[in-house]
Amino acid sequence: MVRAIGFGGGGRIGLRYEALYPLLDRAADGDSKEWSHLFADIQAMEQAVLMIPAK
Repeated sequence: MVRAIGFGGGGRIGLRYEALYPLLDRAADGDSKEWSHLFADIQAMEQAVLMIPAK
């Protein structure tokens, strides 16, 4: 399993994109439009998670 969420001194800082790119490449199977769509979806999910207050 690839750990893709980064942590800094203050908590979550977002995705580790170097871990994400190979997964997107595999999922899109060479389709650049699909890759871009998947990437945009991932970024939207990342932003939603980062907006959740840390406990």
